[in-house]
Amino acid sequence: MHTGTGSMKTGPLLRNRYLLVLVCLILLTIPFFKINNAVIGLFVAYGFYRIRRENRALQTNDLLLFLPALMVAAYLIGLLWSSDLFEGWKQVEKRLPLLVLPFGFFLHRSHLEKKDIVFLFHFFVMLCLALSVVCYSNALYNIILHDSFKVVEELERDYYYFSYLPLTNVVGIEPMYLSLAANLSVCFLLARPFRNKALNLLLVLYLGFFVFLIASKIGIISLAAMLCLYALSRVGSHFARLTVSAAIALIFIVIIYNSDFLRERFTAETNIQYDRAWAGDWNSFTQRLAIWSCALETVAGSPWGYGTADGQIALDQTYERKGYIRGYEDHYNAHSEFLYTLLDLGAFGLAVLFVVILYPVFAAWKFRQHLLLYFLILFVLYFLVEVVLARRYGIMLFAFWYPLIIMDSGIAERKPSFRS
Repeated sequence: MHTGTGSMKTGPLLRNRYLLVLVCLILLTIPFFKINNAVIGLFVAYGFYRIRRENRALQTNDLLLFLPALMVAAYLIGLLWSSDLFEGWKQVEKRLPLLVLPFGFFLHRSHLEKKDIVFLFHFFVMLCLALSVVCYSNALYNIILHDSFKVVEELERDYYYFSYLPLTNVVGIEPMYLSLAANLSVCFLLARPFRNKALNLLLVLYLGFFVFLIASKIGIISLAAMLCLYALSRVGSHFARLTVSAAIALIFIVIIYNSDFLRERFTAETNIQYDRAWAGDWNSFTQRLAIWSCALETVAGSPWGYGTADGQIALDQTYERKGYIRGYEDHYNAHSEFLYTLLDLGAFGLAVLFVVILYPVFAAWKFRQHLLLYFLILFVLYFLVEVVLARRYGIMLFAFWYPLIIMDSGIAERKPSFRS
């Protein structure tokens, strides 16, 4: 009898470990698309296997988990007026994790306890720390190889191998998306900290330092915003909140001002002459100003959108008409989730995107769920300057963490009404 009881107690625990291993594998295999898709398939199949005897029906509150799937539906509808169904379907297929991952987590919801979800938050923090170590190790190798911290291009720059592309190339993740992962880890540490407060603080400082070295402008701005938001929501008195937030903003400004490289990245030539797009005084911010100007002009030509994947074709035509050679040769996308959605799906698509973002923002605000609020605001900031949901890494981060954070918050179990 004793053996049988022990077996009954350990069985569910072991199965939960299998589930956690599968979920961790999804994160680890994101850069390897085919392997990642196979792991996601196993994850969903395992969910069907475990839920087959529960016979749980979909409840109204569960719909909050599936909000990201509205974007998949919107891009499917956009195929109706798309001129290239093959390319259009590729855009839909790319976004399928926005449907599949929330559905997978819905199937597993009764088997993932809050402590399991917190474990996954901390696992991701450790994963980001490992990526930073790989980046630093490669930078040190290059310094030893070239016997210098500097590389002579047009100008000499200190800590060349410890910043931006030379730092991040080794892990195969663009600086902006690596900064997004690091900032997301900071959000987890702020809202679901490790028990050791000193260790938690050190990790926040370490990852913040890493974000500065990555040197993505929106990454640094988002880090400042997250820390200020944390101060405004957690520090005691109203005066103390404002003081700490102002101090954080001042520290960031001083750091940027005292770094020649960062200061140059935050300043830009605003006199846009499209035929000078390859000139040395055009940085990534100037490029974005040019892109946004062309995108807004293109949106005005069809407020209801050009159809799934056709928005890029229309934008390329605007680049060519305005003589923005770099834009149409490199097929620059709109570099804003909001403009990209407008180009493809028009006002309808933008309304869907706002629902996907704002409904959970209101829920997070009402129920004081700080982590969900940090997560959504972080992605909105990146949405302003990048088409996050057109890149696999960005799609996976949003599709993976959104349902888990909803489950962690417990909002989906509450009444759907926002009345107090």
